[in-house]
Amino acid sequence: MGKPGFLIKFGKFLMAKGALRVVIADDEDAYFNERMIGSAKLAGFPGIERIDFVTHDIFQSWLKDSPEIIILDVMNVVDEEIAKDGIELARTLKANTNSMLIVTSAHEQQLKNSLAHIDYFIENRKLTSSDFIYELNKIMDHYINVKSKFYKNVSLKIGMKLASGAASA
Repeated sequence: MGKPGFLIKFGKFLMAKGALRVVIADDEDAYFNERMIGSAKLAGFPGIERIDFVTHDIFQSWLKDSPEIIILDVMNVVDEEIAKDGIELARTLKANTNSMLIVTSAHEQQLKNSLAHIDYFIENRKLTSSDFIYELNKIMDHYINVKSKFYKNVSLKIGMKLASGAASA
């Protein structure tokens, strides 16, 4: 990946200002480990938190003040009173928050029928620090593109009306 584009830089800016949070929920310490997260923070992604398990309190806090991006493992990451697995948790969060939901799993077969409620899928969990930063760049680009689509469409419509008004004058 070459130089980061405008959207990635904008996403990093939002994270630096505390306006964009990324939360990773994964029970395996080997994935999304401290070294990877530390490297990502040094690369301009300061707003990253990592938790091992989604408790009832964490879930309720997400419903009240949802992180902009949530990366969920599929297995063993959520209290069964909330959801049976990360996929069901993603469905619930998709219906009740504005978070971008990303799912990852060492067991990709589990995800084949469940991707309808997912915004992005990290295929390879065996990431190096640089792989993780590369994925974060792709995620940030995707997130800003999706969230800004409404504003792009409104701007285009306003521009078209102004242009057609100027042409008829």
